[in-house]
Amino acid sequence: MENVIRIENLTKTYGKKRGVENVSFEVGEGEIFGFIGPNGAGKSTTIRSMLGFLKFNSGSIEILGKDNVKDHEKILKEVGYMPSEALFYPAMKVSEVFKSLLIWALTVGGLGFFCTLMYTSMEGDVMEMADTFSQMGAFSDAFGMSTLSIATLAGFFATEVGTVHGLGSAMYAAFFGASMLSKEEDGHTGEYLYSLPVSRGKAVIAKEIAILVNLILFTIICGLFYVMGFAALKEELPAKEMSRFLCSMLLMNDEVASI
Repeated sequence: MENVIRIENLTKTYGKKRGVENVSFEVGEGEIFGFIGPNGAGKSTTIRSMLGFLKFNSGSIEILGKDNVKDHEKILKEVGYMPSEALFYPAMKVSEVFKSLLIWALTVGGLGFFCTLMYTSMEGDVMEMADTFSQMGAFSDAFGMSTLSIATLAGFFATEVGTVHGLGSAMYAAFFGASMLSKEEDGHTGEYLYSLPVSRGKAVIAKEIAILVNLILFTIICGLFYVMGFAALKEELPAKEMSRFLCSMLLMNDEVASI
């Protein structure tokens, strides 16, 4: 009878705390093997090491004749695993993700739209502010007021709507990124994900792509609101500058979500 599981001198520590030490056993093909022990004995540590969830300190593990480090993905294609706490990602239904996307995009984009419409009613006050800034020398240069006048709609958009979009989009990116890329250990959702026959690198890349797609859709929806704002005021749209602004915000938000 061939051994389907073979472990030799498995040792795994967590800093100064012992997980398992010099564990060795074999399980033959067709054999029913009971792996029991008191809490803290190292059962979960051993099983997670077998499946490649944990990097052990020393020893060797072979499953179905394959090395669990070199042939990690091949082993997962042939092995089933059910953790003691089989939990999945909360609020990760496609419909709920799109609902969250629409709520955030409509809120931020809508605020930017109405903020743009306020330009006509605030034009007099904005002109006075522009005159004040123009007389502040180095201060105006430091904050870019010498190159962009807030007395124009483009300048008003850059300062006011730009602030609304910057804060709102960064909050959405942080919220979405936290639910997608972190909190793996909280609720053991990572055990479900990494029991699939894919590498951790591929799993993270897939999450990054999902985040980027959502941020692109968010940016497009907000951009449409801003375009409608200029159209409602019958003002010429600074397409090049707005595109550059939205692309810069997209890159920043992708970094925020990843962090």
